[in-house]
Amino acid sequence: MARLHLHPDIKAALTRHIETALTRMQQPKYQQEPNFMVTLIGKLDGVVYDGAHGTLELVGVPVDDRGRGAAESISGADFALTAVIKGLGASTTKAVLGQAKSGDVDRLNASERTRLNGQVRKMRERTRHYVVVETPIDPSGTVAVRRSKTSDPRFRHAAQTFADYLELMIACGHGDTRKRFAAAVIDDSSLSRLKVSYTVEKDDV
Repeated sequence: MARLHLHPDIKAALTRHIETALTRMQQPKYQQEPNFMVTLIGKLDGVVYDGAHGTLELVGVPVDDRGRGAAESISGADFALTAVIKGLGASTTKAVLGQAKSGDVDRLNASERTRLNGQVRKMRERTRHYVVVETPIDPSGTVAVRRSKTSDPRFRHAAQTFADYLELMIACGHGDTRKRFAAAVIDDSSLSRLKVSYTVEKDDV
């Protein structure tokens, strides 16, 4: 599928939407959340843009991470991102698996680094498209995303902002488009997923 060129109005709406959610997450009570990313995904839930240039909606679903058979123990992921792109008589569904860590992953201690490597291995068994999200360790911090290098998913790109990553994903630069994989992510209620629905008009392609 050709890369989508998001209209500036959609880009601006997406940035505002994410900044609003992240600002709310800076409150001290959210810094103590056991799963910061799931809480953030819940706050991102809603229609981001609905206007002349298309529709962009983010939908969050809670994760079941307790007990045997929980999503993380099986797939290595503690959330998933799903993008559904529709327009011009065609549609594409794509998904990525994700794992969130507190702070810079390059500074994890040995045991946490080993745990992350195991989680990434499990995600790589299922897809070449995954992300590791660095959540802030204090209210002044930011959320950063390190996406997999799909040519060699053992490695990841340099960190980028959450807004930049979502824009790239929506524009089809990253994400697994295999129908069975995307369907499994969408249908599996044990994963927290962010479903992105984007309907494009002709002048946005």
